[in-house]
Amino acid sequence: MFRVVKEVDFGRQRRDNIHVHDGIDEAEFVATREKRDASLPLPDLMLTALQVNIRGGRLPDADECGTAFLKVPLNRFGPAVL
Repeated sequence: MFRVVKEVDFGRQRRDNIHVHDGIDEAEFVATREKRDASLPLPDLMLTALQVNIRGGRLPDADECGTAFLKVPLNRFGPAVL
């Protein structure tokens, strides 16, 4: 269970941080993160954010009607939404 704290000293961080702590080397850290990341689903807004971020924060150009659209595949990463 997690407990919220407003500040943490370095000693406590080195002792209690589950990702980076005394005794963990780079290879172990990378392996732990890759294993964890592989089990996580694609974030809900990842494809939307990617389309905006890849353009440096600019939205796509508007079509001939003046409407800008983002393209989001509905069935590429799991069951269809519709």
